[in-house]
Amino acid sequence: MANLSAFGGAQPITPGGLVELGYADSDANLSVNATAAASMTNISPELTVVCDGSPVMVEFFCAGARATHDAAGTTDALWFTLKVDGSVEEERLGVVGNVAGGYGSLTPIKLSHRMTPSAGSHTFRVGGWVSNASRTGYIGGGSPYPPAWIRVSKIVQQNDGLKPFWTPPIVTQLPTLATVGDQVVYAADATNGVYWSLYYDGIGTYPWKFVGGAPLTASTTAGLSGTITSTGFVASTPDLAVALPLSGDYWTTTTALATNNTAGAWWMLGLNGPGSAVVDQLCARVMQHANGNWFNNGAHSIKRTFTSSGTVQMQYRVTAGTATFAERGFSLTPIRVA
Repeated sequence: MANLSAFGGAQPITPGGLVELGYADSDANLSVNATAAASMTNISPELTVVCDGSPVMVEFFCAGARATHDAAGTTDALWFTLKVDGSVEEERLGVVGNVAGGYGSLTPIKLSHRMTPSAGSHTFRVGGWVSNASRTGYIGGGSPYPPAWIRVSKIVQQNDGLKPFWTPPIVTQLPTLATVGDQVVYAADATNGVYWSLYYDGIGTYPWKFVGGAPLTASTTAGLSGTITSTGFVASTPDLAVALPLSGDYWTTTTALATNNTAGAWWMLGLNGPGSAVVDQLCARVMQHANGNWFNNGAHSIKRTFTSSGTVQMQYRVTAGTATFAERGFSLTPIRVA
């Protein structure tokens, strides 16, 4: 379906509303003589529309319908049946009975049926048949009454592009029954004002794609309470960590100001998180060329995949000597999540 702007953008269309795909009418009055669904009399015009795979509403109207009876007073019934793509009987929509003498009263009819056709072109028609061959059903339409008509409308879903004034909901959990096109504002860290605009495309392990929002961050101007002498990665105090709410791919950026007391030694820092442990290849690293000098490595960015929610924390190691860290920080910006 086209965006609402194709219709002039006069008003918003909310989920559950209808957008007409096709309409056809007829001014003819007609008799219904068929006595079985397989041989039903066509009542409405044939209507062909293009569906997108989402639910539609099929509606039928006629100004009056009635069923007759025979001289012995035997009652009859007039059945209304939906035909789709030439089917014998897709759905039985309704029935008009006659329990009085004579022809009975004409009864206005409005019938509807919700269904989900496959994506593509489909043909809809309403037919009718009566219980007994000796009697005739009657459909009234046309002057001085309105014509009988059939209409097929798309039922607006939360995931389509028909709602230019619709606001995505703020959620703390991603929807479990998302469909392509759904959008949410995810409260990643509402306490600190971090909200992510996410779009569901249904692709891959992480089908929610990041559209915009602030990163998760942790930083401090305080130095470590101790120095780092470990040649394996360790955390220290005051530690830097954030709670990662969703698994997925993230751009990670680390910064630090540090020094090492041994010339030619490396110090390294990186992020340790669920399903993605810190290793040298993922780290910021600086070599100490002269004792006692501080080095700021600037920003080190790399894409990381965290396979579950959990804690992401900064960790450190040296190749030799003793490293001292001062200002440190990191940020996590989602790319795609689940």
